[in-house]
Amino acid sequence: LAKMANGSMRDGLSLLDRLISTGFQPLTLSLLEDFLGRPNAEKVQQLIAGIGDSDAAATLNATEALINSGLGEAQIVDALTEHFRDLLVIASAGANTDLLIMTADQKEKAVELAKKFDAAALIFAITTLEKLRWAVKNSDTPRALLDASLLRFALSEHFINVDELMARSSAGSPTPVKKKLPVAGSPTPAAVAAPREVPPIPIAEVPTRAAPMVGNVLEPWPQIVAALSERLGNGTVGLLSSAIAKAFEGDLLTLEFPAAHKMQKEMCESRVRAEQIATAVSEYLGEAVRIKFELAPPSAEEVARNRKPVSQRRAEILSDPGVKTVLVGLDATVTGIEET
Repeated sequence: LAKMANGSMRDGLSLLDRLISTGFQPLTLSLLEDFLGRPNAEKVQQLIAGIGDSDAAATLNATEALINSGLGEAQIVDALTEHFRDLLVIASAGANTDLLIMTADQKEKAVELAKKFDAAALIFAITTLEKLRWAVKNSDTPRALLDASLLRFALSEHFINVDELMARSSAGSPTPVKKKLPVAGSPTPAAVAAPREVPPIPIAEVPTRAAPMVGNVLEPWPQIVAALSERLGNGTVGLLSSAIAKAFEGDLLTLEFPAAHKMQKEMCESRVRAEQIATAVSEYLGEAVRIKFELAPPSAEEVARNRKPVSQRRAEILSDPGVKTVLVGLDATVTGIEET
């Protein structure tokens, strides 16, 4: 009731009167959902779980279940925005914060769901859903738009990284487009891939070392990343592929990302993914390793590129072969470009 009343005591009492007038006892959460049009929290959580697990079928089935319960597309967007906000609060401030209004059972389930995402993914989802709400309410095909957007969240690792497109554009290279993990906040059809829980594997199954270490891992680092692809998953490997092993002193391995890959660095630093990377590398090397992530200082070329007029940067992005391929393939047009 507190959520539905938006903190208003008078509105909360009015909703409570409506609920009491039904004559049912005791007053339960399911009764609130049935009589006051509140989205079923369990079904919304199933939808978020499908997105977090990158399960396209589960995402569509959970959306269908919400539609069949009588919710409209805009109501589903509102419910998802609210739940993603709760997950963001848990990921940022912990489950014991006073910023959450939910039952003990709901909080327990929300804590488990929050483990499937990092803060960047949740922020991207919330801001994208806010824009989607207006589009869904004014669309002649709201269901198709909703399904496509939710699948974009679930299958985010299959979309193109705008940083990579801009780098190729500035270099004038017409290399084929590669599917990379997207950067949060980018205006193209991209989303941030949520880190996946990777079950530990026995030491006996750890891949053979790519080359003799000779006290460091600076030389064979690309081979190590390739060897750990099945252990870490394509999303994490895609993030690490842009890094280099800068130093390996004692048990501390320092990985350096290019200046333009700040978001990739931050995503690797998320608690779940950082632990997965450290564990996988430690098992591969046969010794405990700590990992530190650093960002390289921007090159003179990057500094000059960032000083270009907005109109020139926009023209460069739109003329990139990768961008053109996406626009033609989706029969889409660019309505805005935002940079962080």
